[in-house]
Amino acid sequence: DAALMRGLSHAVHEYPELLQALRELLIEPEMTGLDQLLQRAVDRGELRPDNPALKYIPHMLVGALAARQLIEDRPLDQAFLI
Repeated sequence: DAALMRGLSHAVHEYPELLQALRELLIEPEMTGLDQLLQRAVDRGELRPDNPALKYIPHMLVGALAARQLIEDRPLDQAFLI
């Protein structure tokens, strides 16, 4: 839910323990999964292992989610995510 994520993004500035919990329970597992997905693409030869853009993919994905409302004035929905 976009409203929940906006609220959390503000709350973590006041509550560092909330940020730590989010990192441990949500962000790190998702990043591990993304790293595994990208490694499989490298293993299949779809991405070069020395591609400098690999380290920016998580930032681009998160940025795309965060910017949807700003760029298109539309909330995140299932169609956008798929």
